[in-house]
Amino acid sequence: LLRAQAAAQAVQALCDGNPDGAAVHLGKLSRGVTSMGASPLMTSSMPALIASFTKCCRPSVPREVTDALLLVHSAEEGQEMQKLALTRKAVAAMQGKVQEMGVFESGSFALIFPVLRHALTSPSIGTETLDGAMEVVSLHTRQAGIDLEPVIAVMMDVMAKNAKLRKTANDSVLRLSASLPPASVGELLEGGISGVAAVRMACLEGLARVQGLPGPAPHLYLHSTLFLLAHDGEEAISAKAKEVLDKCALPLADLDWNQLVDCLSHELQDVR
Repeated sequence: LLRAQAAAQAVQALCDGNPDGAAVHLGKLSRGVTSMGASPLMTSSMPALIASFTKCCRPSVPREVTDALLLVHSAEEGQEMQKLALTRKAVAAMQGKVQEMGVFESGSFALIFPVLRHALTSPSIGTETLDGAMEVVSLHTRQAGIDLEPVIAVMMDVMAKNAKLRKTANDSVLRLSASLPPASVGELLEGGISGVAAVRMACLEGLARVQGLPGPAPHLYLHSTLFLLAHDGEEAISAKAKEVLDKCALPLADLDWNQLVDCLSHELQDVR
């Protein structure tokens, strides 16, 4: 407990004493601390910490974002309605700020992204907030330095659940995939076993844009996912998978057949 409190106090002192310097490292600092937000050890420290983090954002974030961040990272139960209400206000405030001042710096975007993710993955959030969150995230996919994999994961989820936003989400996935290292394609591969054909195709089109794929140490599930998709029931998906598989030149002898055997018990019938 004492060590956690000491670490939180040190980070807070850095943000309060040198906000411009902290802004450069805001993404890593905020991820490290907010990942512990659900712990009872951090309950008393989180309000002041998040307030200090948001003071480092460039451009500055409205108060609604600070309030929403605190609730999104909270482990308290029974607050879903309040969380949705605050998320709606925060997304509207972020949208207004971006329209007025331009996109947030990459570290600032990493800090506020959990609120946007909550908006994009909450079924009851409402169309207006959903569209606003998608606009803010989509604009930031054109920016260098953002954390690619969490954004790709959310965009794949949106593609699977929201036909209206599917094209915007797909465009974001393809844009981000061009900057992915070959070892970091896990979220794309997750899309390869989606029950939605458009998501499976987005996985393959994203992989086709990854520079240097498969890389010196191919992702653990790259070969088996491509092999699976090469036998997809959708002809266009099967053809695209074979194209990517040929480009990767992965020897059949290296295929982990156990991964394919595991797919026989997958919850999705298409995968089985």
